[in-house]
Amino acid sequence: MFIIGTTSEFTGQMENKKELQDFGTLAAVCIAFTLIFAYFLFGMTGARITLAVLGMVLPFFLIFQRFSLSYGEKTIFSLIFGITIFHSIVYLLGFIISFRMAIFATFILIFAVGIALNYFKRKNYSK
Repeated sequence: MFIIGTTSEFTGQMENKKELQDFGTLAAVCIAFTLIFAYFLFGMTGARITLAVLGMVLPFFLIFQRFSLSYGEKTIFSLIFGITIFHSIVYLLGFIISFRMAIFATFILIFAVGIALNYFKRKNYSK
């Protein structure tokens, strides 16, 4: 049975692999359904915008993996931070370099921070 928000107290991860697998399957189905719906409703432009929003949310979701929050909280906070912080950084960098390069640089920077935090989290808990 899939239960949203069941987390371990210290690691912030799902308690067993079955729940994690169910969450991953549910997330993949939701993303696929959203992409198909956006494609049929708005065409290729809608699918590209949906992928762009997912691209803005994913790095912040990786950053929030570091904290002991439920998956619902991580998702909502990732959406909020992806909409606000990502655009703010791109806007500020756009004055220095071109906006296309600023989008790419911001994505790489935030994604690298998320991966680095998850790497150090695993390294600290393995001791």
